[in-house]
Amino acid sequence: MPGREEQFLEKIVQVSVDLADVSESGVVDYTAALVNGSSLADLLRPGEEGGPLEALAAVLKSNHPRHVKRLLNDLAMTLAILRNAGHLGEGDGRLPEVAVLAWHLLHEALPPGEWEEIRALRSNLEGFLRRWQSLAELREGERERAGISDEVLQLHEAGRLLTPVCHLAALTADQLDRLVHFGSPPRQERRAVAAAPDQDDLARLDSPGWVSLPGGTFLMGVEDMEDARPVHGVTLAPFKIARFPVTNAQHRRFLEGTGRGAPAHWPEGKIPAGKESHPVVHVSWLDAQAFCTWLGQNMAADGDGAVSLPTEAQWEFAARGHKGRSYPWGDEVPTAEHANFENRIGDTTPVGSFPKGATPMGVHELAGNVWEWCHDWYGPYGGIEECDPTGPSGGKKRILRGGSFSIRAEFLRTSYRNYDLPEYGVDRVGFRVVWSPSRGPE
Repeated sequence: MPGREEQFLEKIVQVSVDLADVSESGVVDYTAALVNGSSLADLLRPGEEGGPLEALAAVLKSNHPRHVKRLLNDLAMTLAILRNAGHLGEGDGRLPEVAVLAWHLLHEALPPGEWEEIRALRSNLEGFLRRWQSLAELREGERERAGISDEVLQLHEAGRLLTPVCHLAALTADQLDRLVHFGSPPRQERRAVAAAPDQDDLARLDSPGWVSLPGGTFLMGVEDMEDARPVHGVTLAPFKIARFPVTNAQHRRFLEGTGRGAPAHWPEGKIPAGKESHPVVHVSWLDAQAFCTWLGQNMAADGDGAVSLPTEAQWEFAARGHKGRSYPWGDEVPTAEHANFENRIGDTTPVGSFPKGATPMGVHELAGNVWEWCHDWYGPYGGIEECDPTGPSGGKKRILRGGSFSIRAEFLRTSYRNYDLPEYGVDRVGFRVVWSPSRGPE
């Protein structure tokens, strides 16, 4: 069985073989027109034979033209984020633009599963590149033992394999780190099937229905809301977020385990009739924080990490994704099928009641029903590139996100910010939890 590195090479070779007749198909001219109309014309050098343009054309041969437009948009966005954060240029481990282009083209050449594997660890990428660099130095017997064919070697020597490999192989370890963590193409989201919540699951505390999010770099904020600008790049480590807000049934388990008092609106300390699967409300930020601490102590160990309220950046990333969705489900204007808002019902609804409003990753209720407490103190955005930000170091009010059952449609947008005093708990405010890897001492 060939090793992983050999399989990666085979994929690169296959794309390279496709380049042989790409100019005959006429798609180079079409791709050149797309490139010339973009901000990347100089970088892509449309007239260079065997260069990035032909790699783009190879992608276009087997995909709809919108696929290449998406690639160009993703590349332009990544370059803009890196440029604003000072990661582009020469020296000090910075990345040349052509290396970012090479990384995106390699992403196009590899199937999603294999791309994720090679991206997951820098050592995978380094092994792949070392394998490539050593091809020309292998003697015939070594090539046979390594399973490297003459055709592969000829393609290498003729320089017809994808140019990404050559540019990536020249990077230092520090540059590779920056590229993997800051310059990767956005993941293409696939909408998860929004299954109805299981009632037993909603009452369990050891498994609140986690959705694993990959992290990465995204643009946070929006320019047409005064309180949500400036737009700035944020990079997050992978984390898990609860599929639903914390329910009354889950909160009851917390109260039983800690002896804390029930929310003020529970008659005789009991959940209001029929509302076991509704999100808990009348909980302050302090109540939500206590729940997180207790849940973390009672969950089965899940690696080196902790349960907490989501940071504002984690919440926004979960809601809008790499693509910057206007609403959790996309850019479609909210309807009664998406969320509980504008007092159409006049009260909270059971979690999971609006599957059409779930995110592509399957996170529910990020718009409407109840506002959700976040970890951060409220404050203006700094407008600089940040990694795993946790908000201001102090303040008077804590962040709320997501809107409620009484809010107008425009306030359901993924970038809309609200806040309140951490001691307050009202009938429109609840919370959900996240699991994050430990960041170590700050």
